Amino acid sequence: MRIGISVVVEPDGDEFHAYCPAFKGLHVYGKTPGEAIERTGAALRWYLDSLERHGDPLPAGSDCMVDAAPRGAS
Repeated sequence: MRIGISVVVEPDGDEFHAYCPAFKGLHVYGKTPGEAIERTGAALRWYLDSLERHGDPLPAGSDCMVDAAPRGAS
């Protein structure tokens, strides 16, 4: 399974704010855009783990798309 998730990164003062529109409450900051994206990856792993533990569905839509094709399939 492959998941495509939209990430928005915006300047915010001297830092950069990153968030995922599909995942309510997922907001991180970084000193650079790259750091903000890296931190977003870590936050997404925790968020996805929590969804799985609680049996909650992915918020599928235009900002979170799921490709259920097995790896290696075209």
